Amino acid sequence: MLKKVSKQAVIQVVEKLILANCMPTIAAIRSQLNSGSETTIHKYLSQWKWQCFVKMVIDSNKQSNILIDQELIEEHRALKLELQKQLSHNETYAKELINAEATIIKLTETNQQFQTTVKKLQNDLDATTKEKEALQDCYQKLTEAVASNRDAAILQQEQTIESLRQEIQTINQTSFNAVQQVSFAGHDALLQEKVKTLNLEEKVKELQQLVVQQQNKLAILSKALQQQQPLEFANYERIGHG
Repeated sequence: MLKKVSKQAVIQVVEKLILANCMPTIAAIRSQLNSGSETTIHKYLSQWKWQCFVKMVIDSNKQSNILIDQELIEEHRALKLELQKQLSHNETYAKELINAEATIIKLTETNQQFQTTVKKLQNDLDATTKEKEALQDCYQKLTEAVASNRDAAILQQEQTIESLRQEIQTINQTSFNAVQQVSFAGHDALLQEKVKTLNLEEKVKELQQLVVQQQNKLAILSKALQQQQPLEFANYERIGHG
């Protein structure tokens, strides 16, 4: 009957074999112990392997934690530098933002002044438009008045010319009749009639000159109206009434 072996005895043999650079197999362990069943040795050997594996994982995690800690330190340092840079940038951005806000305020004030100026110009434009419309209406009325006065003046001048013509004819007829009625015996009367005739001729010449002046004035008035140049009523009175 095989003697039972303990877990501690198996582990000691395993460690001894490893130190001797030998593979800790079940046969090698049992040969060193000279006792124990293969099942028991296999059970303890498997437990030892699991413990070794767990220890290896723990050590690996510790090493990884050390590496992670170093990485965290480096990352923290990098983040600190980046934070300092960001703070510097933020300070610059803050100054630029303050300047931008000041510029916006100034532009807002300028825009308000511009809007006020635009409103004033619009009001001036409206007033100018109304004044222009009033002037156009006044010009239209003046044009109509000038046209009406022109027609009346032309009619009056034509009537005056016709009246002067009738007067000249009457004077000529009167002179002719007076000459026919004078006899040789009335030589003095004939001389008187001749004197009257001479006076009448002078009057006829004056009337003819007046007719020419009236015709010239009508020509000037018609030319001015054709050129659509508004005539002042003072000038019209001066032309119409001499």
